[in-house]
Amino acid sequence: MMEKQKRKKTFKLLIAHLGILSALIIYALYLKCPLRYFFGLPCPSCGMTRAHLAFLRGDLASAFRTHPLFIFALPVIFILLHNKALKLGLSKKALSLIAYTALAMLIGLYLIRLFVLKDPLVMPDFESSLLYRLKNLFLP
Repeated sequence: MMEKQKRKKTFKLLIAHLGILSALIIYALYLKCPLRYFFGLPCPSCGMTRAHLAFLRGDLASAFRTHPLFIFALPVIFILLHNKALKLGLSKKALSLIAYTALAMLIGLYLIRLFVLKDPLVMPDFESSLLYRLKNLFLP
């Protein structure tokens, strides 16, 4: 009985991973960042997908230029999502610390890229947003 439950749990985890992988592939290949598309504002993780794709092509320099924190993203997400399933033994406090540290690093880097480095990748572009185009369409 216990073995059947374990297989069922493993199967559900596999299906979840395949769903996430499928969504990421569709997002990376066909869709654009929804925040940037609708509002013209890049999010703090802007460039993360491109960085991972550059990494997969073996272009480390481009990957780090596109988003320097890309190297931490997958391990952090993996730990946060699989702590219980893999019995990693991290407490809720440790998981919270990992999550908040990652979030602080992401926002801190975003602000540096935006205000100090004036990185074109994260600069707002309101004129290309859907809301701006709709506004001009209905309120000329």
